[in-house]
Amino acid sequence: MEEEEPVSPTGQYLSSSVLNVTVLVVFETSIPIDDSQAIAALQSIFLPINPRFSSIMVRDEHGVQKWRKVQVKLEEHLKVPVFPQGLEQYDECLQDYITRISMEPLPFRKPLWDVSVIKYPTSTAAGTFVFRLHHALGDGYSLMAALFSCLKRVDDPSLPLTFPSSKPRRGWDSFLGFAQELSYACVNTIRDFGWSLMKSSVMEDSVSAIRSGVPFVESRPINLSYFELSLDDIKTIKKNVNGVASHCMLKTLTNSSLAISNMIGPMEQVEIIGHPVSGFHFMMVRAPQSLTMTIVSYMQKVRVAMGAEKGFIDSSLLVSCMKKSFEAIYEASVVDKENQFYPHEHEKEI
Repeated sequence: MEEEEPVSPTGQYLSSSVLNVTVLVVFETSIPIDDSQAIAALQSIFLPINPRFSSIMVRDEHGVQKWRKVQVKLEEHLKVPVFPQGLEQYDECLQDYITRISMEPLPFRKPLWDVSVIKYPTSTAAGTFVFRLHHALGDGYSLMAALFSCLKRVDDPSLPLTFPSSKPRRGWDSFLGFAQELSYACVNTIRDFGWSLMKSSVMEDSVSAIRSGVPFVESRPINLSYFELSLDDIKTIKKNVNGVASHCMLKTLTNSSLAISNMIGPMEQVEIIGHPVSGFHFMMVRAPQSLTMTIVSYMQKVRVAMGAEKGFIDSSLLVSCMKKSFEAIYEASVVDKENQFYPHEHEKEI
């Protein structure tokens, strides 16, 4: 019998009665979806990426949770929903569908993932793939990396995907930079651990416009919305205010108001089983917050997605406020930079 891999402590926690978190990844395509090759692609490309995609979670005779390989019935993992006919755009139908599947826990009797193929156009896409992956399968980086390995570049499928990277330092600057980043990492780790410990035991955020405070908020429906920003505009703000890039952060503490996660995506346009991807985003669902935000870069754009508690947070208003706030930050950073170069000129104008 093939050796069974133990489930990590994090995986056990994320699939327990206390917390049961799923990751949704939404790929929007620029052409209508032909799903005739979907089963074959899942068999030849998706399943070999990670053995857990072909495994279920079981307990041995000692009560230890392990991953056990099984024969995957791919037709049970591929969903093709049917929406009402006659609509020009299906944004509302897609939103309702995502809300519904985000509330449904993945069954533990089969591998913890599925794919929905949405063959209806929306205002932003000709079709949509929705991957649903249980967080026990891996952390955000490993799950997104698994999906990225299924993608091909549109310009040349034989070339690997490329991702943004920091400019390498050299010599003494490299050593000083490394030492500074290491010290920041140590301080931040200690601070975050202490803060998380207090949050999980004695502290709790107050009820606010982004925290309802209701029990079992993870079981309530959500609205998934997003907006896009220019990566060049973000770089301009960073340069003008001498800012630093943030690293990936994922927190799922019941007493917190907000969970945020961010990730870098491909620089070139990619395709998924022959369908060019016009944009994508991801979201953790069934997390114990009223609001979860994720950020991902793709083709010189940054997409900010928000999973908001339905009936409590007005998603449209939130998106509008976020976009206006970014515009105000960008304009303020540009004006402040101009004041540094031409202070006397601006004084005359005043």
